Amino acid sequence: MIESAEQFVWLRRSDLKEEYDRATNEEAPLEVWLQVIEDYPDMRGWVAHNKTVPDEVLRRLAEDEDAAVRLRVAMKRHLPDDVVARLAEDPDDGVRQAIARRG
Repeated sequence: MIESAEQFVWLRRSDLKEEYDRATNEEAPLEVWLQVIEDYPDMRGWVAHNKTVPDEVLRRLAEDEDAAVRLRVAMKRHLPDDVVARLAEDPDDGVRQAIARRG
């Protein structure tokens, strides 16, 4: 389990595949995800990329000012219906297209 925002960032920036993969696959407490979003804005897209990130975090990232972050959320395999509906009306065409391709 990822135990801090700093650990997540360190794992994500690692050159070692096994450490990099941990940033993609391991869970973290909600507080850690929120701290990463707050303290490391350049990592918001990578938070969305994590396969275990909670729906609450995805909802927050779906409203991010950065279209690239919203696109990363839109590309997730599993999203709550309310997030899909929100992103289907996103101002960014690429985000809307990613949602439309979900089928």
